Amino acid sequence: VLRVLLFLGSLILMSILLLAWQRQGVLHSEVNKVTWELRMREEEARRSGKLVAMGNLAAGVAHQIRNPLNTIHMIAQALGRNQGLPEEVTVQARHIHDESGRIESIVQQFLDFARPRDPVFENLNLGQLVRDTVAVQQSANLGKKVSFQVSVPDCEAELDRQFVVEIVENL
Repeated sequence: VLRVLLFLGSLILMSILLLAWQRQGVLHSEVNKVTWELRMREEEARRSGKLVAMGNLAAGVAHQIRNPLNTIHMIAQALGRNQGLPEEVTVQARHIHDESGRIESIVQQFLDFARPRDPVFENLNLGQLVRDTVAVQQSANLGKKVSFQVSVPDCEAELDRQFVVEIVENL
């Protein structure tokens, strides 16, 4: 009877030790999982801190760019309204006005980099938009040994004007 009790006691102790060992393995894997999640969150917090710092920098840069850009925009607008200027100067002034407005929107996108801009779809004549964009580039390269030839048919499509202009300019 003593041997049976000793044997049963040993079995119970071994079962308890086995369960404790199994529980320790589960706890170890849980600790590893929590440690990994903590590292990921620390990395995310570091990235967020960098984004905040970049946002503050962007706001300062944008403010410094907007002041002279606003002056350029207003001068181009005034030149475009002046009736006594040659047509070529009026066209150039319109291009300067349009492009300074585009720069303003790029500065705004720079400020909004943390939340990317959703496309604003509108019905566009893609051919005309390409021709207009090339005309601006042609004006910007007057006197240089650069020539532009555009043969784009008219094509209606629902697109984001600013995204298309950026694509064509990059091309």
